[in-house]
Amino acid sequence: MRLFASIRPSEEAREHLVAALRPIRDGNGPLLRWTDPDQWHLTLAFYGERPDGSVDDLAAHIGVAAGGVRPLDVHLRGAGSFSGRTLWIGVGGDTAELRHLMAGCTDEEDARDRRRAHLTVARSRATERGGRGGDRRSGGRRPA
Repeated sequence: MRLFASIRPSEEAREHLVAALRPIRDGNGPLLRWTDPDQWHLTLAFYGERPDGSVDDLAAHIGVAAGGVRPLDVHLRGAGSFSGRTLWIGVGGDTAELRHLMAGCTDEEDARDRRRAHLTVARSRATERGGRGGDRRSGGRRPA
């Protein structure tokens, strides 16, 4: 079973983001594969394929990591792309505390760099045809 720990944005934040992305979605239909807003999340840690019996241990590990964390005041902020393949929405606010939570949830098998909390909203189809992009950012703010 493939496992990860994540935080889901509020329904209000998802609805706002759906509306904000509508002009981009409408103008880039075949170029991007959009993720379902019901699947949007901020990944805290990725655990990969694990045996069915490991869920309880991981849940306990996450519980310890989250136990001392106060409620976070975070919001959606900015946007960019990773290597021209992944369109993301950034996170602002209590990012230091969020990174601390992410580090606490991570285990030795999660080698991904998670210093930039983000919400993946689309993946490019153009990279299959040689398209490239950089790590681009823009401003903006919405409570998550």
